[in-house]
Amino acid sequence: MKNELTNTTPGETDLVEMGRIFAASGMFPEHRDAAQCATKLIVGRGMGLNPYDAMSLHIIQGKVVLGANIMAAAIKRSGKYTYRADSNDEACSITFFEIMPNGDREEIGTTTFTLDDAKNAGLGGTNWKKYPKAMLFARAISQGYRTHAPDALGCAPVYVEMHGESEIPRPEKTDHEKIEDILAGLKDGEEIKKKAIEKAGVNSIDQLNPDQTRRMIEWLRTK
Repeated sequence: MKNELTNTTPGETDLVEMGRIFAASGMFPEHRDAAQCATKLIVGRGMGLNPYDAMSLHIIQGKVVLGANIMAAAIKRSGKYTYRADSNDEACSITFFEIMPNGDREEIGTTTFTLDDAKNAGLGGTNWKKYPKAMLFARAISQGYRTHAPDALGCAPVYVEMHGESEIPRPEKTDHEKIEDILAGLKDGEEIKKKAIEKAGVNSIDQLNPDQTRRMIEWLRTK
């Protein structure tokens, strides 16, 4: 059944051009590279997501990470599955149902995630104190998705993200990537970058040697 999250089916060439537009727009600070944007759009299309929702994907170490809200919406809109959540600040239980051809709902299982489960998994940072109900729901919905509704967004394995915490740890950023992030947050970041690489006699941030990189990070942090 067609996923109702899909609003458009542009061709691959259109998605590449759309990726350039998204990257150039400046509206997505974390997405400055056109190829990365296009990749997200192509992956998202395969999962039945519209272009805007696809831009919220994170692809970490080749694995697709979704916001919990997108995963939950996909289950509800699949036409094949639905769920009922019972949650509080201590635990979240989600019961999943398969929708039969006659419209009846058949219970297929329940997943539960508690604060004790979070502690046993080494979780429990600031966001778990600020948003326990949301964090518990995110973990429970992802477990239930994989167990009870694995084809709601196609057959690719997916992982959940909520309030910046992902089921797949992000690799440590390189110093060059840290510089790019700092520059992206500065109003005149592009001009600073241009002058910095000219002064260093290189063609890109990646070509700065360790000493140049260290000094640039220290200088940028004073901005």
